Amino acid sequence: MSDRLLIISGDGHVALPMAEYRPYLEEKYHSAFDDLLGSTAKTTINFFDVLDPELAERHKATIYDSGAIEGHWDPERRVQELAKDGIVGELLFPDGTPFSAGGLGSARTRFPGELELAGARAYNRWVADFTAGQPALGAQAILCLHDVAEAVKDVYRAKELGFKSLFMPGMDDGKPLFWDPCYEPLWSAAEEVGLPLNFHGGTGMPDYGGAVLPGVPGEVRARISGFEFAWWAHRPFWFLIWSGVLERHAGLRIAFTEQHSDWVIQVLAMMDHSWHNSMMNDSLKKIVKRPPSEYYKRQVWIGSSLLSRGELVTRDRIGTDKMMFGADFPHPEGTFGVTREYLRATIGATDMTDDEIRAFLGGNAASFYGFDVDALRPMADSHGLTLDEIRVPLPQGEEEILRRVDALRPTITLSDMR
Repeated sequence: MSDRLLIISGDGHVALPMAEYRPYLEEKYHSAFDDLLGSTAKTTINFFDVLDPELAERHKATIYDSGAIEGHWDPERRVQELAKDGIVGELLFPDGTPFSAGGLGSARTRFPGELELAGARAYNRWVADFTAGQPALGAQAILCLHDVAEAVKDVYRAKELGFKSLFMPGMDDGKPLFWDPCYEPLWSAAEEVGLPLNFHGGTGMPDYGGAVLPGVPGEVRARISGFEFAWWAHRPFWFLIWSGVLERHAGLRIAFTEQHSDWVIQVLAMMDHSWHNSMMNDSLKKIVKRPPSEYYKRQVWIGSSLLSRGELVTRDRIGTDKMMFGADFPHPEGTFGVTREYLRATIGATDMTDDEIRAFLGGNAASFYGFDVDALRPMADSHGLTLDEIRVPLPQGEEEILRRVDALRPTITLSDMR
């Protein structure tokens, strides 16, 4: 076995410059798209509105001034940039699409469902081209739930195009919640084709009353929405379990990405307690026939970006076979440019075994999403990091190099659960 690690990031973002989606849109939507381009609607993600100035300058230098941002829309440049950090595979999420398709909650400008669906399909056509002939890059299809029958069609299209996953919206816009029977054809289709449903952090967030609120400083709004960023994305977890979706669709697989990992310890403990001991009507067990933790073990995985070292300490409770590393390129909270140091600050501070490290950094994602490890191995052999490189803990004085301190984020410990 090669001593170089095959690292697959389960969290990266791609997008075209907005105007360049035009050829991918059906012609009947071109007029509305031209109106969009000429409007002041928020069509792309702009982190510089909320970043601390020092962090913003560092992000600008690392991603923009270096030219790495070209990997946002140039697949060959993307693979080259990933290789610089020892990453040889990546699952892709959208990062700016026509008509806010796939947008994350409050950051979205809302459009009619027909336009959002058109934007989603334009993105899906483009990302199919972006990943064609690139075994390192794994496409996900944006699903829109305004019309479940159309979403089902997109599930089958994604399978035909070789996509690796389905990017799910949250429960917002007044649409039915995920306990509603109207979604049964969608769950069945995803189960049939074998593509997992992926919920990214931020999905389902409310609009908080608008982007600018009288009397509420922008930094206050940003901090509170950021604090709740993960919770809203967790919600489908208990909806899909308590409503019996995972019982009825035993082959359906779910991923929760960029919303930390350790939350499942407490949530599962509470859900299992409720299942075993609740004073509520016990007939729920006719719908949910086993403890929630069993559905988790059978059908749920965690895209652990960006994780803390404490999450690795509690990895046995989360599941070492569930956790998948994510670099979150090209976002400012991501590890690009400091992936080696980030892994030293997390993995290097634990007693993870070689097998656990290999599974967390690439093996779990390869199996879950279906990456071709034989095709990726040559790049790993030439550009991959080694176990010895990341096992050396990052000295305390050098932790300043990390863009953010999620590596040091407080987490649930085993003693907290006793």
